[in-house]
Amino acid sequence: MRVLVVTQYFRPEPARIVSSLADELRDRGHDVQVLTAFPSYPSGELYAEWVQSRTYQNAEYGHRVVRVRSHIYHGVNPIRRMANYLSFGVNAAREICCFKNVDVAYVYATQMTAAIPAQLLRLFKGIPYVLHVQDLWPESIAGSGMVGANSGTVLDFALRGWLRATYRNASGVIGIAPTMADTLVARGAQAEHTHAVYNWAPPVTPTVKSKVPVPRLNAEAVASQPSDGDLRLMYAGNLGEMQDIDTLLRAFVLLKGRPIRLDIFGDGVAEGRLRRLRSELALDTVHFHGRVDPKFIGQFSLAAHFHIITLKDLPVFRMTIPSKFQVALANGRPVISNVAGDLANLIEQHGVGLTAAPGDPDALAGAILKAAEIDDQARSRMAESARRLYDSEMSVEHAVDRIESVLSCAVPAS
Repeated sequence: MRVLVVTQYFRPEPARIVSSLADELRDRGHDVQVLTAFPSYPSGELYAEWVQSRTYQNAEYGHRVVRVRSHIYHGVNPIRRMANYLSFGVNAAREICCFKNVDVAYVYATQMTAAIPAQLLRLFKGIPYVLHVQDLWPESIAGSGMVGANSGTVLDFALRGWLRATYRNASGVIGIAPTMADTLVARGAQAEHTHAVYNWAPPVTPTVKSKVPVPRLNAEAVASQPSDGDLRLMYAGNLGEMQDIDTLLRAFVLLKGRPIRLDIFGDGVAEGRLRRLRSELALDTVHFHGRVDPKFIGQFSLAAHFHIITLKDLPVFRMTIPSKFQVALANGRPVISNVAGDLANLIEQHGVGLTAAPGDPDALAGAILKAAEIDDQARSRMAESARRLYDSEMSVEHAVDRIESVLSCAVPAS
């Protein structure tokens, strides 16, 4: 197939899913072109050595890549954030004439405005498109804290008709969790063309003795390495308001005096506030390390006994599977989570970790204490189940097989 990938984010940005999908499709013999923005995610600043121009074309990573301008911003101002999304969608739509030989468009919908150029390709050239919905609109905007309740209602009203048409006219719709797929059908997607496909993470093999140097952590972390027998927990990802790290820190207040260590990797808009909260609560066993090179995260992951996955208790999060889950499973690590819905169901059904009620520090502390009481043999069984679940349902091979099939079915028979 000749596939046009439309995505606001693409490497060199940390857009792991869409970048690896493009590579996998290329390696399977498909011709892959990419329509994307100039790189600025997640910092909200244009990457060094890049200059925005109206259109930039180049061969990158084995693909023809066309980049268009966008209003660069990744803060919490709702007007500027929507300007970021819309500017990419509109400017990308202006470049659809650059793509003459395309069988199907694949839209990586972290934000739905990426569907605008694909809709125009369908309207003017009859080219079908497939939506891969990562974040459900408008809930992911309204629930992000960027807009108030009244603004969220207005946003819902303004977007509802366009979103329904976008789902209905798609030749394939992919949700990242079963409940999300069901919700997309309820909102207009054709049931026979709607699928649930879990995201994936690159598997990581143990590299503790690798010649590749591990990045030096801050002095606090180096000075307080856990002794044998301690429970070591890891959180890696965005430190935003929706990640509910507050509940995690307050759970550790209840765990004071226990030999349980938490390492937090990542940054975000809430990092400064969370570091201050950690100091106010005098949490000596909680350590913030900031952002580290993703290629080293696997080594830290393998040093942890459990990965922590937390989110605020919002309806939109009950129908999603955070990418942290796949990363943990790929590394053969069980999880502790307070995310209700599809994620909790997966954890409990497959025995790959422990769950707690969302937003409840006592419940989360209880789950962590239970994890500390699990013996090495039971923990090993959890780890084996984690890797088994990843290989059977969340590996890149399994996911790309399914996405490739959806794309193939979308292409009209010649």
